Amino acid sequence: EELGEATEPNDRLAAAALARGAAAKGEGHFGAGEMKRAEALLDSASPYFRAYWHLLSAQAQGPQGDESLEQALRDAREARSAHLACRALLGLAERGALPVIEPEERRWLARFLSENRVRGPERGLLAYLGETSPAASSGGQDLPADLDLLSRAEAAPEGTLDEMLRRMGATGGCRITPGEAPQWWGSGTAEQRLALAAAAGLRGEAPGPGGTMMGHPGQAGLWCGVFRPGSASFPADVSALFRLWARLMVPPQEEVPPCPLGPLHPAVARLILTRSPVMADLLGKIERAAPFAFPVLITGEAGSGKEVCARSIHEASPRSGKPWVPANCANLTGTLAASQLFGHRRGAFTGADKDREGYVETARGGTLFLDEVG
Repeated sequence: EELGEATEPNDRLAAAALARGAAAKGEGHFGAGEMKRAEALLDSASPYFRAYWHLLSAQAQGPQGDESLEQALRDAREARSAHLACRALLGLAERGALPVIEPEERRWLARFLSENRVRGPERGLLAYLGETSPAASSGGQDLPADLDLLSRAEAAPEGTLDEMLRRMGATGGCRITPGEAPQWWGSGTAEQRLALAAAAGLRGEAPGPGGTMMGHPGQAGLWCGVFRPGSASFPADVSALFRLWARLMVPPQEEVPPCPLGPLHPAVARLILTRSPVMADLLGKIERAAPFAFPVLITGEAGSGKEVCARSIHEASPRSGKPWVPANCANLTGTLAASQLFGHRRGAFTGADKDREGYVETARGGTLFLDEVG
C-alpha cells in the first residue's frame, strides 16, 4: 500500500501480484482500479516479473487461467527462469494443456529440476521431461493424471500398485527385491506368476503364457514386472509411464514422517535443510522477500545462520544470476569504510596506487550482504 510512483515497476508489479493472489483467497481487496494499474506496468516490467504476475493471476482466475499460464510460460522462457517455467508447466499439466516442449528446453528444465532436490508433483514433471520421446500418442489427455500418479508413487509406492495395473490393462504384477520373496499384487495364474518371477531383470517386453510381460528396474536393485493378457504390445505412452513409475519404486522401508513445510523455492530448499515447523515462518519470510529489490535486515545471534538466510534470498530472487558479494563490516574501520564500500581512485589518499572498485559497485545488479553491521 505504501508503494509510490517512484518505486521500480518490477517491485510494484510483484506487490500487485501478491495482492491479487491474497484477494483470491479472501485476504484483502483487489479491484478494477488495481488491476488497471498493474496491467499498465506490464510493458515496463522485466520478463521475470511479468511471468510472476501471470502465474499468480492464473491462480486467482481458477479454471479460466489457461491463457495466463501460457503467457507466464512465454515470459519465463524469455527471462530464462527455469523455476517459473516449471511452475507454469505444472499449472498447465493440471489443466491437461501442456504445450509442445522442444528437446533443448526439456534438457534445460530437467537439469534444473534434477539439480534442486525436487519432490512431489515436480518429481513427476522431471520424469516426464526426462523422457526422450514424450507420450504424444495419448494426445496429452492422460498426462495430468499420469503426473499425479508418479507423484504419489514417489511418496507412497504401495498406494499406486493396483492403479498402475489398471492404467496398463494388466492383471498382475510383482516387485522383486534381492534377498527377499517376490511381492505380488493383482491376480494371475500360478504359471503366469512363475513366468514373471523367472523374467526378473527384464527390460522391456517379452512373451509370456497367454499374454505379454513387461519389466523394468527400480532403485536399490528392485525390479518391477507386470503381466497383460493377449498378444498385443503395450502402447508406447503406457510403456513410457511404466518405466518412469518403476524408477520411483524403492524397497519397502521404515516410513518417514512427512515434512510439515509447504513447497519451497528449490534454491531455498537446497540451502536450508529442515523438517521443523518452527522454521516455516522464517522460510515464508525468505520467499516473500526474494522477488523484491528492497533492503532486508536479518538479526540473530552469532552462528544462527544469518548469511545462509541472506544467500537463500539471493538465490531465490531474479538477481540469482548476478554477483553475490558478502562484506564483513566488523573488519571495517571508520577511515576505511568509505573506500571499501564505494571504492576509490588512484591517488585519492596515501597508498592508493590504483583504482579500486568498492563492494557496492561489485554487487551491482546482484546482492550485497553486509555482515556484522551492528
